[in-house]
Amino acid sequence: MKQSKLSEQQYEELKMISKAQSGDREAFKQIILTYQQRIYALAFRIIGNSDDAKDVAQEVFIRIYRFLPNFQNKNRFFTWVYRIVVNACYDHLKKQKRFHAYPIEQIPENKLPQVCQSHTQKEIFDQVIALLNHLSIPQKTAFLLRETEGFTCREIADIMQRPNSTIRSHLRNARIRLRDLLKQHYPEFFEG
Repeated sequence: MKQSKLSEQQYEELKMISKAQSGDREAFKQIILTYQQRIYALAFRIIGNSDDAKDVAQEVFIRIYRFLPNFQNKNRFFTWVYRIVVNACYDHLKKQKRFHAYPIEQIPENKLPQVCQSHTQKEIFDQVIALLNHLSIPQKTAFLLRETEGFTCREIADIMQRPNSTIRSHLRNARIRLRDLLKQHYPEFFEG
């Protein structure tokens, strides 16, 4: 990566990363402070439990510290960090034996999110997020990275270490499943 193509912010981040790779604890602390909210938010969205997401975030910080010397500037740092988050979430879910989706039909009606008469964009988004728990973890992860984090398919493929075509398939299947679940449980979203 040529420095002339880097923004000042990217250049400063690379300097901070270089210092942290050399053992500068203050630089490492600054990196963690920069990414901690995004790390926790993604872990929470994938795992769906605040306490577990906090545990995973701590594991991510340990992994970043351990593997930071291996980071190469040819990769975008936040892509590298998100790959660590996704892998830590997958590891956690495997340990918890929750690495599969539950059909929404098996959930009692009183456990489904309730629909209000007037829907704000946030309410609709919250209901969609609740339905995400019924997707496979790879579908949910790809969908969240695309729709909440704004990553491209290529970036998601890098983060999830999957082919671009697999990511496109996960996204397509996630959208189809979510649309079907919304039509089934919230038909009023499709009226008018």
